[in-house]
Amino acid sequence: MAENPVLDIPFDEPDGSTIAYDYGPGGHHAAIEAGNFVPGKFGNCAYFPGVGKAEIVGPVLDFSKDFSFTIWAKAVMGDTWPNRTWVLFKFPGINNFISIELFTRLDYWQNLAVVQSGTQVKVYVDGQLKGQFTRPAIMTGFAIINDAPHKTGGYCYLD
Repeated sequence: MAENPVLDIPFDEPDGSTIAYDYGPGGHHAAIEAGNFVPGKFGNCAYFPGVGKAEIVGPVLDFSKDFSFTIWAKAVMGDTWPNRTWVLFKFPGINNFISIELFTRLDYWQNLAVVQSGTQVKVYVDGQLKGQFTRPAIMTGFAIINDAPHKTGGYCYLD
């Protein structure tokens, strides 16, 4: 585990649970909506079948400070999708975002990492740098997205 973790959510609960417990010092448990717990990369993982989310209420990360975020992810594959995956970083204002393409379909378990040091933000997949930028302002959040054709939540596994 990292030094001074803000969150430590292993998504290791039994199926039927509605909470993913945070074992970090803040106790920022995630409410699981329309997701399941199934076998994952390490023990169980959260699976979202096109709907649902893991929601943590309240601010958890201070985006004005240095941080690192890692997660194991795997997309559910359709016949022809997804083909592309990005991390989308949101900043204050309308349509104010930066995207970094990951150059992966996430068709197998891969480790994704976002690291912010000062104003520099770097994105890694399995330890390989995929993109970086100087943030223009303090971000308000980020998301992992892909080009699956449905316009609903993602079909994915998170561990």
